[in-house]
Amino acid sequence: MGLEQLGDIYTPYIAARIVERYVPGSLGGLSLEHITPELMGELWKMIYSGKACCHLEREDDWAHIRAGFLQEIPRQTAMVRQEMKLHGIVPVS
Repeated sequence: MGLEQLGDIYTPYIAARIVERYVPGSLGGLSLEHITPELMGELWKMIYSGKACCHLEREDDWAHIRAGFLQEIPRQTAMVRQEMKLHGIVPVS
Protein backbone atom coordinates (compact mmCIF):
# COMPACT_ATOMS: atom_id res chain seq x y z
CA MET A 1 0.00 0.00 0.00
CA GLY A 2 3.03 2.29 0.26
CA LEU A 3 2.15 3.21 3.83
CA GLU A 4 4.92 1.38 5.68
CA GLN A 5 6.07 4.57 7.39
CA LEU A 6 2.81 4.92 9.32
CA GLY A 7 2.74 3.82 12.97
CA ASP A 8 0.41 1.27 14.54
CA ILE A 9 -2.18 3.90 15.36
CA TYR A 10 -2.93 4.08 11.63
CA THR A 11 -3.68 0.36 11.26
CA PRO A 12 -7.43 1.01 10.73
CA TYR A 13 -6.58 3.38 7.87
CA ILE A 14 -4.24 0.88 6.24
CA ALA A 15 -6.85 -1.87 6.63
CA ALA A 16 -9.50 0.41 5.12
CA ARG A 17 -7.29 1.08 2.10
CA ILE A 18 -6.84 -2.65 1.56
CA VAL A 19 -10.57 -3.35 1.95
CA GLU A 20 -11.46 -0.49 -0.41
CA ARG A 21 -8.99 -1.76 -2.99
CA TYR A 22 -10.55 -5.24 -3.09
CA VAL A 23 -14.17 -4.37 -2.24
CA PRO A 24 -14.75 -0.89 -3.68
CA GLY A 25 -17.56 1.07 -2.03
CA SER A 26 -17.61 -1.09 1.09
CA LEU A 27 -16.71 1.79 3.41
CA GLY A 28 -20.04 3.54 3.16
CA GLY A 29 -18.77 6.46 1.15
CA LEU A 30 -15.85 7.41 3.40
CA SER A 31 -13.08 9.14 1.48
CA LEU A 32 -9.62 7.78 2.22
CA GLU A 33 -7.90 10.51 0.24
CA HIS A 34 -6.62 12.34 3.33
CA ILE A 35 -5.92 10.98 6.81
CA THR A 36 -7.58 13.13 9.45
CA PRO A 37 -8.37 12.48 13.11
CA GLU A 38 -12.06 12.59 12.17
CA LEU A 39 -11.60 9.93 9.49
CA MET A 40 -9.73 7.76 11.97
CA GLY A 41 -12.61 8.18 14.43
CA GLU A 42 -15.08 7.03 11.79
CA LEU A 43 -12.92 4.01 10.97
CA TRP A 44 -12.65 3.05 14.65
CA LYS A 45 -16.41 3.44 14.99
CA MET A 46 -16.92 1.08 12.01
CA ILE A 47 -14.53 -1.46 13.48
CA TYR A 48 -15.97 -1.33 17.00
CA SER A 49 -19.54 -1.52 15.69
CA GLY A 50 -18.80 -4.67 13.73
CA LYS A 51 -19.49 -8.22 14.78
CA ALA A 52 -16.97 -10.50 16.40
CA CYS A 53 -17.63 -14.18 16.88
CA CYS A 54 -18.57 -13.54 20.53
CA HIS A 55 -21.35 -11.17 19.40
CA LEU A 56 -22.95 -13.67 17.09
CA GLU A 57 -24.53 -15.76 19.82
CA ARG A 58 -24.70 -13.42 22.82
CA GLU A 59 -24.80 -9.80 21.71
CA ASP A 60 -26.17 -8.55 25.04
CA ASP A 61 -23.38 -10.22 27.01
CA TRP A 62 -20.74 -8.34 25.01
CA ALA A 63 -22.45 -4.97 24.48
CA HIS A 64 -20.55 -3.40 27.39
CA ILE A 65 -17.23 -4.31 25.75
CA ARG A 66 -18.26 -2.58 22.54
CA ALA A 67 -19.44 0.45 24.52
CA GLY A 68 -16.04 0.63 26.24
CA PHE A 69 -14.22 0.61 22.92
CA LEU A 70 -16.53 3.27 21.48
CA GLN A 71 -15.80 5.48 24.49
CA GLU A 72 -12.08 5.32 23.61
CA ILE A 73 -12.53 6.98 20.20
CA PRO A 74 -12.06 10.58 21.45
CA ARG A 75 -8.80 9.57 23.16
CA GLN A 76 -7.63 7.76 20.04
CA THR A 77 -8.44 10.67 17.74
CA ALA A 78 -6.60 13.00 20.13
CA MET A 79 -3.56 10.73 19.83
CA VAL A 80 -3.74 10.93 16.03
CA ARG A 81 -4.09 14.71 16.21
CA GLN A 82 -1.04 14.92 18.51
CA GLU A 83 1.05 12.65 16.30
CA MET A 84 0.15 14.65 13.22
CA LYS A 85 1.13 17.84 15.05
CA LEU A 86 4.47 16.31 16.12
CA HIS A 87 5.29 15.36 12.55
CA GLY A 88 4.06 18.66 11.10
CA ILE A 89 1.25 17.00 9.19
CA VAL A 90 -1.67 19.29 8.62
CA PRO A 91 -4.90 17.29 8.38
CA VAL A 92 -6.84 18.10 5.23
CA SER A 93 -10.52 17.29 5.36
